[in-house]
Amino acid sequence: MRGQTFESGTLKNCTENCLQCKNDASVCTVCRPFHYLNTDDNQCYDCDAYEDVVCKKCKYTGDGKSECLSCIEGYAIEDGECKPCKLERCSSCTSDINTCDRCFDGLVYDLEKGRCISCDLEGPDMGTCNQCEFVTLEEVYT
Repeated sequence: MRGQTFESGTLKNCTENCLQCKNDASVCTVCRPFHYLNTDDNQCYDCDAYEDVVCKKCKYTGDGKSECLSCIEGYAIEDGECKPCKLERCSSCTSDINTCDRCFDGLVYDLEKGRCISCDLEGPDMGTCNQCEFVTLEEVYT
C-alpha cells in the first residue's frame, strides 16, 4: 500500500514502501511498518537489511544502516538488533532478553523457578486456580 499526493494538480502514488509524501511523490515523509526513512534521499528502506523480520520499527543511523527501536513479541533489543527472549514461553522481554515481562496466554511466571509455567498443569496451587494471570515482581511486593 502506497500513499498518494497531489503533484502539479495530478494525484500520484508515493514511492515504494512510502505511506505519506508531501507535494512530491518522490519525497517520502512516513514509511510503511518494517521500513525506515533515509533522510539523505527521503526514501524508505527495509529495516531488515540482514533479513531479520523481527524488527517492527527502526531508525536510520547512516551509511545505509538501520537500528531497531522495537521488536515483535518474544524479542527484545540488544545492541540495536532484535534478539529472542532467552526464557522459554516468554512472550515479552522488552527491556532485557534475560528478563520476562509477560508469558504467553495460559501461562504464568513462577518466581521460584524463574520461568513461565502452565496455569493448569504445573505448580502446587494451580489445581484450585480459576483464572491465571501474570503479575510483575513490583506487584507481588507492593
